[in-house]
Amino acid sequence: MVRMCETRRGVLAIPNKRGTSGLAVRDAAEKHARASLTHEEQFAEGSIEVESQSPRLDDETVRDVYYAYKVMTPGCTGWSTQT
Repeated sequence: MVRMCETRRGVLAIPNKRGTSGLAVRDAAEKHARASLTHEEQFAEGSIEVESQSPRLDDETVRDVYYAYKVMTPGCTGWSTQT
């Protein structure tokens, strides 16, 4: 059975630098999420939600970002034919 719409979660490692804006974190998470899609899936615009962030215990120079996003397949509300 193919799911038409679903929420997925991901984890992204980014440099743990002061001053990294929330928008930059969201953009990085969106790019990471889009890279994981198959040719039959679409990313739901504006669906990235950063759930939490924390420095790694074994390497304080890296921060793990936990995020959620919506994926659409044919039949999902919001699905559009790609041109």
